[in-house]
Amino acid sequence: MSAPPPYVTRYSAVEDTCEWRLTDEALELRTLAAEPRPPELVPWEFITQVRLRAISSEARNLRVCELTLRNGRVLTIPDNSYVSLATFREQHAEFHAFLRQLHERLAPRAPTCRFVRGDAPAWRAFNALMLLVGAAGLIFIVWLGRQSAGGISWATVVPLGLLLLVAGAQFGTSKERSYAPDRLPADFGGPSEQPPGRT
Repeated sequence: MSAPPPYVTRYSAVEDTCEWRLTDEALELRTLAAEPRPPELVPWEFITQVRLRAISSEARNLRVCELTLRNGRVLTIPDNSYVSLATFREQHAEFHAFLRQLHERLAPRAPTCRFVRGDAPAWRAFNALMLLVGAAGLIFIVWLGRQSAGGISWATVVPLGLLLLVAGAQFGTSKERSYAPDRLPADFGGPSEQPPGRT
C-alpha cells in the first residue's frame, strides 16, 4: 500500500507543529520544532482505541481523533490547525482523507482495537454534574429574585437558561457509540459526508 501524503497540524500556540505519516508498519509522528527531533514510531498493534469526538468552545469548534496507546498515552489529532491568536485553518478534506487511510491500515493490524465516537463516560459524568450545578444556580437565581423587592432579573435568567439548553442538547448527542472502522461516521468523512459548518 503506497504511503499517503503526511497530515500536518498544530493544536495550539504552546505546541509545535506535528507531521503525521502513515506507513504499513507504524504511525509516524514528526515534531517540526526549531531543534530537529527524531521521529516517533507507534506500531499499529500498540494502538488500543480510536475515539472520534467533537469539542466546542467560544473560541474554537473542532473534531478530533484521539488514539489511546497501550501505555495509556493519548495522541490527539485535530481537524484544524492553529495559525495565530484566535485564528485556525480549517483542514476538513485533509483530515477526512487522513482518517480513512489511518483506519484502513490500523483495523487489520490491530484486531482488538476499539473504535468509538462521542465523549468518554467519565467526561460525560463531569458534564452532567456541571449541568446540574448550572440548573441549581438558575433555580436559586429565580427564587432569590422572587424573594427580593427588585423582582426577577430576566436579563440574567434568560441567557443562562438558553446556555443550559444548548449545553443539554450537546450533552445528548455526545454519548459514546461504537462504529465500524470501514464505515466512518458521516461528520468524520464517512458515506454521505457533507463538510460540517463552523461558527
